[in-house]
Amino acid sequence: MKILTLLIIAVLLSSCVAYKIQPEEVSGNQTEMMFSGRVKISTEYPGGNGERWLSDALARQNLAGSVTTSASQDLPDYVLNLQSNQTGRCFSEPMLTAITLGIIPSVGCAEVGYKIILTDSNNAGLATADSGSEVKTVFGIAAWLLMLSPSWVGEKGIVEYEASSIIRELSESVRKSTGSD
Repeated sequence: MKILTLLIIAVLLSSCVAYKIQPEEVSGNQTEMMFSGRVKISTEYPGGNGERWLSDALARQNLAGSVTTSASQDLPDYVLNLQSNQTGRCFSEPMLTAITLGIIPSVGCAEVGYKIILTDSNNAGLATADSGSEVKTVFGIAAWLLMLSPSWVGEKGIVEYEASSIIRELSESVRKSTGSD
């Protein structure tokens, strides 16, 4: 039983991933609410933790007065449809990391971000944008040590980064579509 417990702990430690971002890219520099009404976000995985984390992050970044997930029954003023930008071009095989239980780290990159489609409550398109980018990643036990630095974050930190990117790209797209440069 002890060996099984140690093996499970080693596998969990080895499966940790750290993402390299610049801390200023995550800071909420949006002081005013972008939308005064309710925004419902919709992702490829409705009702999942990722969608809930993203809606919470968008609310903290002042996207709108109320940001809900697709599972919400509230009638929104706006719908933010988010489609993942992952194409598979940016992938590293962490097999050696898995075999060594995370002792040998895997360094690679990850595609993060979304294709953003903003519609109103009548499903009329208001704006589209792309918040996709690539970030450096490290898998394995080394990721735990890297996360002591403010430049390296885990899953929830990358969600905050994605939320700030969504708001930055969406505000730029809305400004261009309304002609207020």
